[in-house]
Amino acid sequence: MDPFAKLPTEIILLILESCCDFTSLDGLQQISSRAEQAFNTSYKAIAEHVLRKCSLTSEGLHNEFTLLASIESTKYTPIALLERLDRLSGGAVRPISISATNSLAAVRQAVSTAAKVHLTACACLQHLFDRLESAKPRRPIAPAAEIIERMHGELPGFDGETSQFAIDPPSWIETHRTHRGLWDLELFRHIYNAASTHWSWSSRELDFFTEQYVEWCRLEWGLEGIRTISECVVDLCSTEPTDVSHRFPFLIAIPSPATLKLQVCWSLPAAPIDIQVDLIWGRRRSMAKGRNEVFRYYNALGGGDKGPNNPLWKLDFRAFRRLGIPLWEGWRF
Repeated sequence: MDPFAKLPTEIILLILESCCDFTSLDGLQQISSRAEQAFNTSYKAIAEHVLRKCSLTSEGLHNEFTLLASIESTKYTPIALLERLDRLSGGAVRPISISATNSLAAVRQAVSTAAKVHLTACACLQHLFDRLESAKPRRPIAPAAEIIERMHGELPGFDGETSQFAIDPPSWIETHRTHRGLWDLELFRHIYNAASTHWSWSSRELDFFTEQYVEWCRLEWGLEGIRTISECVVDLCSTEPTDVSHRFPFLIAIPSPATLKLQVCWSLPAAPIDIQVDLIWGRRRSMAKGRNEVFRYYNALGGGDKGPNNPLWKLDFRAFRRLGIPLWEGWRF
């Protein structure tokens, strides 16, 4: 039975507009044909209401939502896409609005994608936190000079003492970074599909765009974040996900959350209000748009400009990504 069967359309519209995330909006339409009908009649206004109420899309991720809706619209052109990406890479913030040219089908696709991103992000964060809780790092107890010699294999290894992580729930910034990485993957897949079908790009043009898209992601917030999320999604899949680009294997197609090994849904945390304590702890909302502070040390450990002269240059840092370090806030460490 439809839970909204006896409610007037005006009340259903108010309920849809009051949703604080797109998982709720998408879910209501799945369980109620009346809710779906109400959305179809006012999809632009409802989507804009939720974009403003959601703690993530109201803080920048509406750009990804509206871009995807535009890509799914048949009237969108490659030139408009490139201009939009140029503005995004320059830090331009578009107003929260749905274009009048976006069709119902395009906006519904964006809503469905936003819901998929939310559910997949919850699964990824839970998976990474489970790893943190089960990890048993060892704090080395030895002079600094001996530690370096042991890492070079000049001295036998050491056990050290076991330390334990204190696990707090994911913060708004960490959630924002996870959603952003998933949006980057979803946007690339939709752009690639549109370019291959509607726009009839050649393989050379597709390869060039792929390189430019990866470079755009790298300049925006580095590639370790998107690689972390991509590898986490692969771990959660029962079957190998599709590689959208064979040149860059981390550009995968995100599967349906229903097929993931871990299924969980959290409410989205509220955005920081940038009070003094948030500023002291580095929890400003603007921090979500770039790399975390740990990257300074992460890149230094990776060698940076020193290359082979750094004693840790040859180490495999996939373990950093397996613990989600590129996504975390600096205070977590």
